[in-house]
Amino acid sequence: MVEPVARIRAYKPSEEDDKLVRFVLGKAHMGLLGEANSSAYFHPFTIAAWVAASCVFIQIMQWWPDYEQFGWLSYLKPLPAFASMAVPIMFLIDWSENNRPAFEKLTQETLRKADIFDLAAYYSRSPSSGLWILEHGQTFVGLIAVDASPDSTTDADLTQDVPLDLKKKGTSDVATIRHFYVEEQFRRTDIQDDLLQHALRRTFEGGEKVKKVRIAYCTLARYLDKTLRKHGFRTVKQWSIRGMTTVQFTESELERKAWQKIA
Repeated sequence: MVEPVARIRAYKPSEEDDKLVRFVLGKAHMGLLGEANSSAYFHPFTIAAWVAASCVFIQIMQWWPDYEQFGWLSYLKPLPAFASMAVPIMFLIDWSENNRPAFEKLTQETLRKADIFDLAAYYSRSPSSGLWILEHGQTFVGLIAVDASPDSTTDADLTQDVPLDLKKKGTSDVATIRHFYVEEQFRRTDIQDDLLQHALRRTFEGGEKVKKVRIAYCTLARYLDKTLRKHGFRTVKQWSIRGMTTVQFTESELERKAWQKIA
């Protein structure tokens, strides 16, 4: 039996790869919604509200334990109240004014970006650009996309009235990591380090013009935050979205000189 081999390959302009990339980018931000919701579930205010509502329900239903009459089994009586009160609270957090709508908006913005229109053409405009897919045998593991084209520092999307010339080739001083994602079950192996190292090497060695690489990401993607810091990226800007919890975003960059020291 042949053991599956891990490999990093370039995106192929095919229907299969096209569907794969779009699907992965569509679910990447929605996966972070679960992280944001989990933080909200264990917020002290949420726990206090849950306990208070459960106690009110128990009082109304008269489900307080009665050890003298029912013994230790009576301590199980309040459990249905705590369980039933948890469901609406979790629902409200998931569908709060900012949590789900904020991440849905991020997903929509990602799928409207100019590179999504024609992935092959967009990432072939510079020798320092590229879209790479990491696989383990036939199993998808992750992807990373680096844009070093003349439009690398613009964030226009297809809904804006901004013309984009995909025939315009060249290399910018600043390259942007537009997409970086690894499936959850593989993150503990730090396989994202290999994917990032591969992309940085191809970007900086693709030409001397690229002076630095930048990326904007949500810090809830802790595996990204960890690998970026490990590889010398430094924070240059931070902002946040307020919902049930505050979701922080970071823009980081890595200069060529810093990369050469650790490469």
